[in-house]
Amino acid sequence: MRMGAVDRQTIQNPPLKIGLVQGNIDQSIKWDESFQKETLNIYERLSLKVAEGKPDLILWPETATPFFFQDAKEFQPIVLDIPKKTNAFLLFGTPSYKIERGKVHHYNSALMFSPAGELIGKYDKIHLVPYGEYVPLGEYLSLGSLGEGIGNFKPGKETFNFTLPQGKFGVLICFEIIFPDLCRRFVKEGADFLVTITNDAWFGRTSAPRQHLSIAAFRAIENRVFIARSANTGISAFIDPVGRIVKQGDIFTEEAMNGTISLSKEKTFYTLYGDVFAWICSAFSIALLGYAFIQHRRKR
Repeated sequence: MRMGAVDRQTIQNPPLKIGLVQGNIDQSIKWDESFQKETLNIYERLSLKVAEGKPDLILWPETATPFFFQDAKEFQPIVLDIPKKTNAFLLFGTPSYKIERGKVHHYNSALMFSPAGELIGKYDKIHLVPYGEYVPLGEYLSLGSLGEGIGNFKPGKETFNFTLPQGKFGVLICFEIIFPDLCRRFVKEGADFLVTITNDAWFGRTSAPRQHLSIAAFRAIENRVFIARSANTGISAFIDPVGRIVKQGDIFTEEAMNGTISLSKEKTFYTLYGDVFAWICSAFSIALLGYAFIQHRRKR
C-alpha cells in the first residue's frame, strides 16, 4: 500500500485508545458478597492507572461486577464515578435480569457508560455455555441435584453494536468469540472493531486460556478488524486485523494495559457472505456422492 493511501486511511479512520483492565479476581471469592467492595476497589485502582494513557474506552471483563448492577444502589455510584474520573467510556460485564409476564429472566450482559456516567447501551449474551449457563431443554427436564451449580440464564435475542464518537464495536462475551458466524454478524452490521470480555479463571493454569486467546485471532483475520480482549485472570490482549497479538498481559496477574487501534470500515468476503463457500463445497460433495451412488446402482 502506498504511503498516500495509508495517510488517507488514517485520516478517515482515526486511532482509538483503549485501556484493558484485568482484575485477577480468584474464582473462589469472586461471588463472595463480603469481597464485592474490594473487587470494585481493584477495578477502580487499575482503571485510574490506565487513565494515565488517556484512553477513549476502558474495558473490564465478563461479570466484572459480581452482583446485579441494576439493583446495586450501594455500588452504582462507585462504578459510575470511574468514567467521570477517567473521562473515558466504560464497558463492563454484569449479570442482569428482566421480568416478563411475571417471570424473572437472567442474562449475562455487557453495559457501557459515557464519561458523564450515562448508560449508552446493553448487550445480552446470545450464545450461552450449555450445562454451564443453562441446561438444554431445561424447561422440560428436571435434573434434581444434578442441576446444582448450573446457571439459569436466558440467551439474548439480537446483536447490538455500541457507539463511540469514533465508531462502533460489537462485544463477544466469553466463548462467543469461538463462533465465526456470530462474530461476523457484528461487523456486517457496522462494527469497526470487536471487543471480547471473558472470565477464564475456571480453566486454571491449563492451556485453555491460551487456546481461547488464539481462537480470537482467527476472528480478527476473518473480518480484518482489531480485537481488544479483557479477561478476568488473563490473558488480556490486543489483536490486529491480520491476527497478530500485538500486546498481551500475563495470566493470573493484575494488568492495566493501554493500546491504540485503528477502525476498519471495509468488509471482507467472509463478513459479507459468511460460510457460503463451505456450503457450496458441501453441496458439491453431496452431489458427487449422489452421482456416484446412482452410477453404482446402474452397474449392478
